[in-house]
Amino acid sequence: MADLPRPARIYIASVLAAATIAGVGSVLVAPPALELTPVAFVLLICATIAQQFKVKSPKHQSYYTTTIFFFAAAVLVPPAYVILIILAAHGVELLRERYRWYIQAFNVANFVLCAIAAGAVFAIGQSGHGTAGGRAALFAALAGLTFVGLNHLLTALVIMWARGVPISRAGTMDWENLGTDIALMSVGALGSLLWLADPWLAPLCLGPLFLIYRSLLVPNLKEEARTTGRSRKRVTLANALLVGQVAFSFLLLVTAALFLRSIGRAYDLDPGFQTKHLAVFTTNPGQAGYKKPLTKAFYKDARERVTRMPDVESVSWASNMPLWARGVNGLQVEGREQRSQADKITTIVNTVDANYFETVGVAIASGRQFTNRDQETSTPVAIVNEKLAHDYWPRGDALGKRIQLPGEKQMRQIVGIARTASYSAWAEPPQLCVYVPLEQNYSDAMILYVRGKADPRQILTPVRREVRAAGPRILIGGTLSGREIVDRGLFQARMGVALLSVFGLLALSLASIGLYGIMAYSVNQRKREIGLRMAIGAAQASVLRLILKQGMSLVLKGVLIGFAAALLVGRLLSRLLYGVSASDPLSIAAAAAVLLAVALLACYLPARWASRVDPLVALREG
Repeated sequence: MADLPRPARIYIASVLAAATIAGVGSVLVAPPALELTPVAFVLLICATIAQQFKVKSPKHQSYYTTTIFFFAAAVLVPPAYVILIILAAHGVELLRERYRWYIQAFNVANFVLCAIAAGAVFAIGQSGHGTAGGRAALFAALAGLTFVGLNHLLTALVIMWARGVPISRAGTMDWENLGTDIALMSVGALGSLLWLADPWLAPLCLGPLFLIYRSLLVPNLKEEARTTGRSRKRVTLANALLVGQVAFSFLLLVTAALFLRSIGRAYDLDPGFQTKHLAVFTTNPGQAGYKKPLTKAFYKDARERVTRMPDVESVSWASNMPLWARGVNGLQVEGREQRSQADKITTIVNTVDANYFETVGVAIASGRQFTNRDQETSTPVAIVNEKLAHDYWPRGDALGKRIQLPGEKQMRQIVGIARTASYSAWAEPPQLCVYVPLEQNYSDAMILYVRGKADPRQILTPVRREVRAAGPRILIGGTLSGREIVDRGLFQARMGVALLSVFGLLALSLASIGLYGIMAYSVNQRKREIGLRMAIGAAQASVLRLILKQGMSLVLKGVLIGFAAALLVGRLLSRLLYGVSASDPLSIAAAAAVLLAVALLACYLPARWASRVDPLVALREG
């Protein structure tokens, strides 16, 4: 570093020291988790490959798509893996392109600090709130802005100290630089959220990644287009890129159409319970310090208070939030021998109070509901759903049989069979479920279910007031109406529709611009040929058809490739679709119609210009 001014040397050394301290400290606070090693390995491979594709703009600014994977690693895996991924990506680059050692070291330290800061922001935002929903999206966006802002600030400062220029002229704080990296961070945030929701959705980010990489090449393509000596090899490469972009556009449009049709069908599906006029309120008396006698008194008092409200039809308690239940392993059925650990039965267990089935709208197919006679000292009882009853008593004699829940020593007698519903996700495949009475299975955290006589939003505030009156120290953690329950159950699909629609339109725009540019360039290069054709009698219509045929042949190739990819992706996403086939002809036809119409317009404009070329001018200029 002897060639650098003293302030720059001090600054670089400080950044390296800060990155070392932050890296060691974060690894000690959050050590590596072996179960996340496969995720880290995938991100390491992606980052290492992406580091090899550098885009240099005509202004001599370099862009890497690697930051997408650095940010995703900061969100998804512990800091030790993040540091390893950053070191590996830069180490491979060092083999290909030599820099002064302190430049490479500063880049590594810069990304380590940015990744640790972004990961901390996301972790703080998600602490105690799970990894799905609007809060996750908000803090992923904040983490991305933190990553970009810190990265550009650290880079601007080193340029300022090394070259003696103000930060405003360092080039890293202008909108072109910031906007590009924010776009890259948005893809990283999208990929992270999709991975947290369902890892199979993460590959959808490849389309936006390709589009951004292609858009970064546009300035260079424009620069090359100003020269007349462009080789046939480059034209062929541009055509291949255009076909790929059209294929991606078609894939995204078809997928967005599938999800859009799926959403429309999803709201008509029956989840097995009634969401109309329903509202739920989360409470946790145990967290407020309530012991068992006081908690049971709170449950009783709150239920009675809310029941007396004039706009309330029925009230009950349950331990599971709608569409948020998780299965437990180890259910035992009397008379069934367990052969191995893998033979254990997994089931949903829901602790419920009296009137639960009436309040939620789950029908009892046979047997009875829980009553006030089902007390702690009476015979242990349970209600199972139709799926469990059919699987283990296919002859229809489940009533009176006995089961044992995980962690319990006594057997429970089945007194009722409830209709199978959706417990963990909207329109999910049928799961086993066991209901047990609250009096026989105490819980210090329960959900209050309230069914109103009209719009549940009108009773939210009054119900909260009555619950606080019954337990002044108990906080109501969350409130959802029936419509919000459905919306949350369809969150993944709705988010997919929004994001795929945006990126599909972006892909379509870039594909049409690229098609227009290639056709305009081709017409310009073939001006002499077009002039000769028209000089020997070719009609304007024939020239128009010639250029349209050239452009639309590329588009049709892209559509065919995109169609094959759409069928494959549709099969992978079929379990996320509701009532729509992965090869839905209406969705495919609509996407094809939109794409072909836009592509035809992009081809028509250069073709129209070519058909109006003056032959004498064309021959003179050629």
